[in-house]
Amino acid sequence: MSDMQLAPIDVAVPELYAEDRWQGPFRRLRAEAPIQYVPDSKFGPYWSVTTYKPIVHIEALLTGERCHLAGDIEGHGLRIE
Repeated sequence: MSDMQLAPIDVAVPELYAEDRWQGPFRRLRAEAPIQYVPDSKFGPYWSVTTYKPIVHIEALLTGERCHLAGDIEGHGLRIE
């Protein structure tokens, strides 16, 4: 694995789906950055979570009445406060 961080991949771009090109970006994210912060998108900043275990973990944490997303899940920069 490289020490270089993968530049944000915005999978919220509608053209990826309209042109059926979404598979490649998701494949790359799952392999290289399964949890990635996308600071700039048409819909605002968001966390892209693309693998099963982190998705299940985050979903379980979000079932509480109050939660706030902030900074660090397994070293990837996402924490539930």
